[in-house]
Amino acid sequence: GKELQAKEKPILRKLSDLNLNYRFVIAPILVGTLDRDNINILEVGGGENPIINYIKKSSDKKIYSQVIETKNFCKNISPFINKNRISDLEYLDDYKKVDFDKFDIVYFGSSIQYMSDSDFFLEKIFSSKIKFILILDTFFNLGDKDFYVLHKKNKHINKFFSYENFHQKLIKKNYKCIYENKKNVLDYKHDSIDISEYTICDLIFKRINS
Repeated sequence: GKELQAKEKPILRKLSDLNLNYRFVIAPILVGTLDRDNINILEVGGGENPIINYIKKSSDKKIYSQVIETKNFCKNISPFINKNRISDLEYLDDYKKVDFDKFDIVYFGSSIQYMSDSDFFLEKIFSSKIKFILILDTFFNLGDKDFYVLHKKNKHINKFFSYENFHQKLIKKNYKCIYENKKNVLDYKHDSIDISEYTICDLIFKRINS
């Protein structure tokens, strides 16, 4: 959010202060099931609370992560990363600098719905070797077209992907949905859209040709 992006001295939370609950348990559980000791994760929008720390708290596997964030946030957190000599976590403000083929997992923690170029980013994933796509706490509409809504308070534009079209797109790219959690949306009522028309999902897609 704007407050987080504007912080002059962002710091990462200590592992001892983290609770593995809600959406933050999904990636650690997935990583724990993989038969590899070295896992590379690309995260979109991790802020001060990157998923790598939740995994490190619950696993002894060697994790490396790059986090795509705003230019302002990356600039402000760099002194903290350098001061604490953190070598397994890197923040980038431009995904064009990313070598997608080096990653096993891409993690969207309630972030893909705010990306202005999400379709282009997805195409970069599809053409890479990334095996798992995690899309968590994300709004989907139950119709056949994507549409946008404007958050009343912070004025963020939020894309409601068509649930059916999104799934079909990933199926065509050889990804299978292996985990799905549709959540109750009663706490997320919209002025002009009936709650029967959308849902919030946690999804894991796995590449099936590798």
